[in-house]
Amino acid sequence: MELSNEKQQIGNILSDKEEKILEILTELIQIKGGGNFTLSNIEQTTTNIFNTLRKESLNRISQENDPKECLCPCCGTKMKIVAKKKIRIIGLVTYALNPRYFNCPKCNRYERPLLKILDCTSGFTAEIKEYIVLLGQRIPFNEASIWLKQLLKVEVSHETIQEITENIGKEVHNEEVKQIDKLIDKDGNIKPKYRKEWASNIPKIDDTAYMQLDGSMVQTREDGWKEVKSGILFTESSKMQPDKNHIMLNRKDYFSTFDKVDIFKKRAASAAYDFRFHLYKNQAGLGDGAPWIWDYYDKYHPEATQILDYFHASEYLGNAFVSLEWEKTEENSAIKEKLFTWLHEGEINKIIQYLIYTKQTTEIKNCIRYFENNISRMNYGEYRRKGFNIGSGAIESAHRTIIQCRMKLSGMYWGKANVQSIISLRSAYLSGKWEKNIKKLFKKAA
Repeated sequence: MELSNEKQQIGNILSDKEEKILEILTELIQIKGGGNFTLSNIEQTTTNIFNTLRKESLNRISQENDPKECLCPCCGTKMKIVAKKKIRIIGLVTYALNPRYFNCPKCNRYERPLLKILDCTSGFTAEIKEYIVLLGQRIPFNEASIWLKQLLKVEVSHETIQEITENIGKEVHNEEVKQIDKLIDKDGNIKPKYRKEWASNIPKIDDTAYMQLDGSMVQTREDGWKEVKSGILFTESSKMQPDKNHIMLNRKDYFSTFDKVDIFKKRAASAAYDFRFHLYKNQAGLGDGAPWIWDYYDKYHPEATQILDYFHASEYLGNAFVSLEWEKTEENSAIKEKLFTWLHEGEINKIIQYLIYTKQTTEIKNCIRYFENNISRMNYGEYRRKGFNIGSGAIESAHRTIIQCRMKLSGMYWGKANVQSIISLRSAYLSGKWEKNIKKLFKKAA
């Protein structure tokens, strides 16, 4: 009871102080506003006042808390004060500090302990660093510099924005690698202790989970166009399951890797595990026919229904038909309609048998080979009756949102070492993992 009263008294004290601050602030706005009390003028005047308060309050706090002594982190001996050295920290305003600078002659080490106390050793506050990376992962770095200046009145060069964005992207990728190492053994298999859920009594989620995989090209300075492999995980519905072991449905998880296919397969397996892909009653894996995609599904998701993207199949059949150079007659139109009806129903053998007895153009041969290699994944009529999506439009859209809208603008070239940083940031942002998985990195790196 006494504790509750004490808390109430503290609350009242804070309220009284806040009321006093409000009175002073209102008076300052009236004085500095020059009699112009439009909302715009009040906002601007208030911003100017608080910017001044930010600077002055930090100066006073830093002067009071700047340590007069410092022990060397390496040897533990008392360090010598070298001087006070002026530094600049960019936040919502630019702060000018003059902290004590210590040196350990024995270890040849320098320390500014005040910056550690302020949790800001990089010259930027965590908040500004987050704004920098939010812009840097979405728009060209020079445009990000312009927008920061226009929106926040903060001046940061595009070179600095690039450096900060790519460094945070590397941190994000390092976290992805740690998760892969945790889950997957040296042979590329999910470690036994993490496979227990496959054999457990956890009820399956009554929904369909989809995985779609594909590659897209990025132009590099060193080697020209190189492939980025990407994937997306999502569910059919937005139903919620009451079981505490189950996660939010109706989410989309994106992942991308600028590396060899074996590395991407491990990244995909890690993302699928995090998504709990294996816990869904229905699992579907879509692809465009690339053998590595089916190899991945065979190894990591043998229960998943493998589906060849219907639109890639349609494209092969369309090109085959056009290559015959038939005249536009009702009979030929009827044949074309019949072929595509068979495709839609998954009667692929009928299409192959028909094409075998036509003129063997390059396109006809390619279509026959493509269909023969993927016939077990083309039961489109059955898939549709079961309610499965048969098109991989989601991964095509993912290419645009992850890669093309940021990395394939006119005249863009990327250093190979920095591609992964950007796609890791883009994937995490689009997957809704900014608040949970990334924001902590800004404080760590501030």
